[in-house]
Amino acid sequence: MIAAGVNMTAMRACWNLRKHRWFWMLAGLVIALHVILVLSIPWSSKSYPGYALLPVAIVDYGVVYGGFKLAEKILKRTDQASAPN
Repeated sequence: MIAAGVNMTAMRACWNLRKHRWFWMLAGLVIALHVILVLSIPWSSKSYPGYALLPVAIVDYGVVYGGFKLAEKILKRTDQASAPN
């Protein structure tokens, strides 16, 4: 649930980019990577309180949000370079 919350929060922070095809492709890739990561971790039967996983969620948010902003910066630069003067 924390991974889903991180993804939704990061996507919402970059919601102004939703009209771009690459936004949805990147969102799909990030969600797929999160699903693979969560399923590949051998979880014990021990309960993890939300605040114990908060540092991991903050780092995860930084990576996901940074990925969206990096893609925006690269693709904006590419669009400007290909635009006729």
